[in-house]
Amino acid sequence: MRVHVLLLILSFCLASCYRDKAESCSKYYLTYDIGEIPDLKIHLVYSGDDVRVDSVVYAQEPEYKYAENFGRLIDTSHSSDRSEPYIDTTVERCFCQWENDTLYVRFKAYYGITLILHKDSFKFHMARITDCGGWQYNVDDTILTDLLLTGKYQYLKLNTKPLFQEGQQLTGYLTYTTKDYYHNNFNFRKDIPPEYRKIVTLYQTGKLYFTCRTRYMKGIHQFMIDRIKNFDR
Repeated sequence: MRVHVLLLILSFCLASCYRDKAESCSKYYLTYDIGEIPDLKIHLVYSGDDVRVDSVVYAQEPEYKYAENFGRLIDTSHSSDRSEPYIDTTVERCFCQWENDTLYVRFKAYYGITLILHKDSFKFHMARITDCGGWQYNVDDTILTDLLLTGKYQYLKLNTKPLFQEGQQLTGYLTYTTKDYYHNNFNFRKDIPPEYRKIVTLYQTGKLYFTCRTRYMKGIHQFMIDRIKNFDR
């Protein structure tokens, strides 16, 4: 009887891990899953405000109807100088643009989250932008104004397999934990006493729910290569 109970507990843990791998297992997944998106009806809701935005956007760019191309990001910023994390929720347009055998899912366009899907694999990165500088990839690095964060853990589930062709409606769910990065804007502030200068360690965790209709975009691959190069490494 005791063996059966242990097997039931193990089965439950494995099932929970499968339902939400990124949160339960904390692992860097190289490939995406296909299946039902969790909590989709809660987080990916087309509201009255969205309808008003849609009418404006659709008039400007009919090929990107808002109801078919938007997402909700729940991003949490963790910092060594705060006892509580800062949570920010953003609803923005989302683009699914492909060329050859690569699909780019871009949330918040240039300054946001990008997913790069190639065959069955995917990569995640997230832009961090500031006007005052102070970012560092490592504590001994040059101080920068922009960072392109990559994932320590990442997990992506799609409702259907990407076909890398025109007009496919893709819906997905991403969870992520970025690698640590650093904020060090006190080193070049001469007016701050040395005893108050410090380096802050940060990282981001979050969930992105999105839906977008795939569009062919000539030159998107080179555009993304150039975009990544624009971030100082």
